[in-house]
Amino acid sequence: APEIEKDGVRFVFGERVAWEPGAVPQVDRKTLFFDPRRNFTTHLVRLAPGATIPSHRHAEAEEIYVVEGDLTVCGVT
Repeated sequence: APEIEKDGVRFVFGERVAWEPGAVPQVDRKTLFFDPRRNFTTHLVRLAPGATIPSHRHAEAEEIYVVEGDLTVCGVT
């Protein structure tokens, strides 16, 4: 199973979750968590070198952790 939930704690084994095509070319994602009540999602996102995500907004906060490579936002790397 890709996840274990016990005593109110949820563990997700990312290597057991399949990559899915993202909303734009060269971007893939794994959905690690989804709460339909709050419309809250946690994704692991993989971008190919040179991939671009169009400017967009979210109703709530967006957190990004760069694990490998570089990310440029508004011209700042």
